Amino acid sequence: MRCTVTASGGGSASAVLTVSRHHTIVAAENALPGTPREEWDLADPELGGVPGLQGFADGFSADTGGPVRFKIAQNDTAAWSARVYRLGWYGGDGARELAALTPDAEQLAAARSQPAPRNADPGHAPASADCSNWAVTLAWDPPSWAPSGVYLLRLERADGGASHVPFVLREDTRTADLMVMPADSTWQAYNAFGGLGGALLAGNSLYLGTAINQYSVDCARYVHYDRPIVNRAAANTGQRYGAVQWSNFFTGEYPMVRFLERNGYDVKYYSCLDAAGDPEGDLLRTVSAAMFLGHNEYWSADMRSGWEAAKERGLNVFSCAGNEVFWRAVGDRRDAEGRPRRWECQKSTIDGRGSGRPEWTGTWRDPDGAGEGGDDPENRFTGTIFCVNGPDFRPVVVPVAGGYAATPLWRNTPVAGLGSGSWTSPGQILGFEWDTYGPDGVSTTGGRFLADPHPEAIYCSSATYQVSALVLTDAGDVYGSGRVTHRLVVQPSGSSGGITFGTGTVNWAFGVDAANTYQAGNDNTSTVLRQATVNLLADMGAQPATLMSGLVPATPVRWYPGP
Repeated sequence: MRCTVTASGGGSASAVLTVSRHHTIVAAENALPGTPREEWDLADPELGGVPGLQGFADGFSADTGGPVRFKIAQNDTAAWSARVYRLGWYGGDGARELAALTPDAEQLAAARSQPAPRNADPGHAPASADCSNWAVTLAWDPPSWAPSGVYLLRLERADGGASHVPFVLREDTRTADLMVMPADSTWQAYNAFGGLGGALLAGNSLYLGTAINQYSVDCARYVHYDRPIVNRAAANTGQRYGAVQWSNFFTGEYPMVRFLERNGYDVKYYSCLDAAGDPEGDLLRTVSAAMFLGHNEYWSADMRSGWEAAKERGLNVFSCAGNEVFWRAVGDRRDAEGRPRRWECQKSTIDGRGSGRPEWTGTWRDPDGAGEGGDDPENRFTGTIFCVNGPDFRPVVVPVAGGYAATPLWRNTPVAGLGSGSWTSPGQILGFEWDTYGPDGVSTTGGRFLADPHPEAIYCSSATYQVSALVLTDAGDVYGSGRVTHRLVVQPSGSSGGITFGTGTVNWAFGVDAANTYQAGNDNTSTVLRQATVNLLADMGAQPATLMSGLVPATPVRWYPGP
């Protein structure tokens, strides 16, 4: 439509205004024109961005109605500006520009005079960067109509090159069908930011000290949210810290965001940091279902207690993750919203490291943590539990024998019509790390640290593999060879008829969208896996408004009787 605006002092101007209407906010937003990926994304060899221009969103997430504040630093005098993008589908472009920001002279001066990062972990060197001493150098006031989502601030040097600053925009009070949580606490665990320039990947993390090995005595025990996130740089040619390529948003998370937004789900987003400040799960009261994504490995006690409290109230949980809820972390230095900016993980399961701390910070399943927060295997919560280290890639298999193909997950797909044999997914859906379902699912001694499956668990697939050198043999420290069975698991959420679905793999999202950065080999998308995801979300109370071609609407199925 064309609108004319008349100024109070006289004069007028007209402009074309695009208005999008749809059944959900997300569907309306994604009907708007996108921005081509070559304009908003980064490219190798600078996936970590320009080493001399970096920043982070203060608090990582912000609720609508207030500004998002950014702390930006640079180590030269080059001119720069910034653009704000919301990630989604947008006709396949994957993002849409919402704002262009130009720093003033004072903001440019502040960016050029930021102090060196402090050490979040004074007991270890090199430094585990804490940039909370940086000054705010830029701010964005989201318009009132801006939907919740995963956003990027793209810092752009006038002479070429750019960096990404990820952040989440929340809508705490809006009722929606689905809440989605990325794996930002795990991004921080692997984040080796050490400073500007040549120090970009020289900072200490939970995996990097003087060597790339979480078993090294000089790895960090504390990591801080107040610092740039540069994990994608690990995939650049010649980088020595390459394992991190699996622990960033653009691998096992972004494809699911694209799928949900493409299909117009009524979705909103919050972060692990927000969950860590919400021990009662109050932020999950506004949705009927919640999904967490990717390599979601590091969970604080408050994160898990909040999700489990919500689950007990009947929240439907979609664990679109693998190696999930593995290390138990403890947060401190809480901000005004009660969120812990610094996270401690001593990894006490490794040779008793960090013993004597007030709270357990080893693996959740480790019995050595009994009475201090440990000895609580993850499959009690998600239905699946990490067993195969990565990278290891396998297909999901759905046999007819045993009734797996007849479960409601596979309705509206050819799997449901099989009379014999089995259906096999594309070859990388299990990986890069993946789970089993309980003690009987693994042949190694690591099985004794797993909880028995829920007595009402329903298994929707079953594939057994012999795996070399990557199978857990203890509570989270030692790996060997063994036989492991993966199963997709549905179990009850509380007693209200809700369900929890555990994919038990980082790469489930590969099956619904191909736009990830590090996929090795061919396209792993599958109409069967897309339809299965639509089916489960329907059973959880979330229906698509703009269902993509080739899929059919799913009539909800009640897996368990309610009260």
